[in-house]
Amino acid sequence: MVPTKTVKPSIKIFANSEIRENIYNELLLGVEEEGIPYDLEIKRGNALDMAFEAADISILDVGIGITNDEIILHFSKLNKEKPLFKIPLDSSVEKIRNIGSNGARLVKKMPFKGLL
Repeated sequence: MVPTKTVKPSIKIFANSEIRENIYNELLLGVEEEGIPYDLEIKRGNALDMAFEAADISILDVGIGITNDEIILHFSKLNKEKPLFKIPLDSSVEKIRNIGSNGARLVKKMPFKGLL
């Protein structure tokens, strides 16, 4: 079965249930600060597969996958094996928030925030 695009224009976020709440909060704050809606769903899988699937079903073509190892930001027009951004889950609060901001900035066609 081929996934269909979600009806609500939003950044789709798939995350494992084991993720600490502060990780979600920082990532979602980054998206919210840019004024783009998001849809968070708990799901099992690896970050790359989840991010790519999320981007594929998002009307905005942007998806994020979060596991207990990493956070991946993907764009549906990219090759699955080449996501836009990938950071370890134990990254700084600023990097985690910037991943969320960068997902929203991709939608708005704005320059990305740094992840250094």
